[in-house]
This record gives sequence, C-alpha cells and structure tokens, in this order.
Amino acid sequence: MRKLLSVSLVALLVGCSTKPSHVGEPVHTKDGDEFSIQQVENGFTVAGHYSEYQFVRSSRDGFAGCTNLINNAAKEYAANNGESVSLPKWEDVTVIDHGRDIITAVMNVNCEYTYEYTNASKSTSKVSDLNSLVDLYERGLLTESEFSKAKSKLLEN
Repeated sequence: MRKLLSVSLVALLVGCSTKPSHVGEPVHTKDGDEFSIQQVENGFTVAGHYSEYQFVRSSRDGFAGCTNLINNAAKEYAANNGESVSLPKWEDVTVIDHGRDIITAVMNVNCEYTYEYTNASKSTSKVSDLNSLVDLYERGLLTESEFSKAKSKLLEN
C-alpha cells in the first residue's frame, strides 16, 4: 500500500508541470520566462513559456502574461528586421497548455501566435500601439503612471 501511494504521489507531481513548447531556439528573459521565434512565409511565429506565482488561480492573468511576453518579443523582432506587426489580444493567442502547481502555486502557460508583417503607415501603427496600451491598462497590467508615460512617449514620436 505504501509503495502504491508513493508511486501515485510521484505520478501526480510529474503531471503538474508543463513543458515549454518552442518553435525555434529558446531565448530566456530576465524574469525567467522563455520564448522562441521561427520565420514563416509572410511573418514569423512566436512561442512562449510564461510563469507567475498565483495565490488564487486566474487562468486569464496567465494567458494575458503569456500574450504580453510573446507580443514584446514580436515587437522587438519585427523592429530589428525593419518591419511592423499587429499585436493580438490574449483572446486571439493560441494557448497550447496551462496549469498551476498545487504545491508552489506557480501558474505555467505555453502560448503561440503567428504574426504577419504589415505594410501599414506609421500612424496606423501608432493607433495599434495605443490600443494595445489601453488594453494592457484596462487589464491592470500597467499602472496609471506607466500608462501615461508610455502614451506620452508614443504620441511624441
């Protein structure tokens, strides 16, 4: 009986962790999250692995965090290549898997999105960026001062 209980406990703990699902070489962020990028015909795919401590489980917060991770990676990648992309909201991103470890209360989310390059004018890009900022602010991912600073910086350029 003891052996069966031990094996069951190990199986339960192994089943609690989600593994990153990458499309290319993983890049680690300073926060300990990971993302990878793979070029496709008219753009690129970004896959991310996002983790955060959650005393009270909130899948939506995890999904939004993973979306923020891959959107930041996509903006930087596109800018480095002289391109621009439209950024999706968290509802549009594919969540590959997610789970919360019941012992450590860490939520892990694996998500992915294929970004297509846009040939939009700079003003259209500003509108998209401003809409993204408003979305982040409304979801509580930006404080009022962070939102004001980012909005001012965006409108100055």
